Amino acid sequence: MWTVDFKGWWRLGDGSRCEPLTVRDAHSRFLFTVSLPAKAGWEGVRAEFERLFILYGLPRVIHSDNGSPFASVQAPLGLTRLSAWWVCLGIELDRGRPGHPQDNGAHERMHRDLEEEVARHAQPDARMQQACFDVWREEYNWERPHEALDGRTPGEV
Repeated sequence: MWTVDFKGWWRLGDGSRCEPLTVRDAHSRFLFTVSLPAKAGWEGVRAEFERLFILYGLPRVIHSDNGSPFASVQAPLGLTRLSAWWVCLGIELDRGRPGHPQDNGAHERMHRDLEEEVARHAQPDARMQQACFDVWREEYNWERPHEALDGRTPGEV
């Protein structure tokens, strides 16, 4: 199962909005991406998932919250263009309860680290911010042991 969410946003030095997409494996805690999608809206998220599917294969399940672009409270079955695409690929959808971020607690915990270690040090622009995300993700996956993984790194698992 993969978990997905957007980290809350902040402003970069150039005034642009920074709201990174985060995708990780629920079992190993391996962080597949912390990225600023190149295109706005669901198209940019889809492009990032296409890249991840090529690199890591298709997950059996994707867990998300009920927000856009992952779900819609007004659409039939809560499907959006993005989640309908996932279903067409044979991926099962798993959604948290509305207003219960603890349903994705380990992902939210990773977001807390991202907030403390990266977001509080906003970069001048998106290119430099993405470079910081990339360095942080490598450390998170390959250097940082996790208690829940018996002291192993996500990359080891």
